[in-house]
Amino acid sequence: MKQTFGFALFGGYLALMVISLTMSWPSTDGYSAYIPMSSHPRQSLVFMSGSFGRDGDLELFTVTVLVGVIVGGVVGALTRLAGFVMRGPDGNRFVRVGVAGLVGAGIGVGLATSVAFGGLVRPAPDTGTVLAIYAGCGLLAYVLALVGVYGVLRMSDDDLTVPTVKTAACALPIGGAAATGVGMWVASLSDFGVSTATWVAVVTSVVLVVAATLVGARTVAIRSRV
Repeated sequence: MKQTFGFALFGGYLALMVISLTMSWPSTDGYSAYIPMSSHPRQSLVFMSGSFGRDGDLELFTVTVLVGVIVGGVVGALTRLAGFVMRGPDGNRFVRVGVAGLVGAGIGVGLATSVAFGGLVRPAPDTGTVLAIYAGCGLLAYVLALVGVYGVLRMSDDDLTVPTVKTAACALPIGGAAATGVGMWVASLSDFGVSTATWVAVVTSVVLVVAATLVGARTVAIRSRV
């Protein structure tokens, strides 16, 4: 059952990434706009192009993900019936570690976005203030990710809680930098547009890199026990 569920999730995720990358390629449709980063007329402007929230995007994404989930689940079930069992080390808890770390990091990133662009700061922050907000919330995301990993492993009575957190503490800065680079590269494929597809493509790629970093940290901690 776990193998079927895991393949289904992977299929849905892969389908979402493929469709978002495909749809985020630049096109002549949509709009272009200069969006001010502050109320000061001399502050730099950010150029954004694309079409955000086009009709049918949500339906297309939903159908694509559902198809990916179904296909992935079927593949997982068939491989299990054929006798191929895919599993990691005993007590790996990869999913728990990945989800806990991503939730913690997501809270910090969400806070940064809300503060910087949600109208919570009056007057509108200038470029320097926005960068400072990002730096502070990035640090918060880092701390919350580690707290999340520690909490979920502690509740599971895991004997590798501390080694996992220590390894994640060293790996996350590298993974965060890699995720940032991957996200910028994916965004550049659509000329940094603001279409729904571009946002989805960037988020899914960043999540993948961070999750891989957390799983890698957990793997190192498990191997240190041997």
